[in-house]
Amino acid sequence: MKDELKLSDKQVAELKASKKEYKAEKEKVQNDSQLTAAQKKEKMKALKAEKKKDMDATLTPEQREKAKALKAEKKKSKKKP
Repeated sequence: MKDELKLSDKQVAELKASKKEYKAEKEKVQNDSQLTAAQKKEKMKALKAEKKKDMDATLTPEQREKAKALKAEKKKSKKKP
């Protein structure tokens, strides 16, 4: 993804840090026995939104468009048998 989006070293570092934080928070939510399934689902939804917001803040508008296109292409290729 770094090459396709032409990410700077700073952007790569920011995205890696964001991803690491997301994974840690995701694991916390999944392992929290105090939460109901509905609460976990809601928290995961909020985490995903936060992750997207962080990514959008890091990328330029052109990079966001390219990332969106790459994601759609990847999703499309997964559906083909």
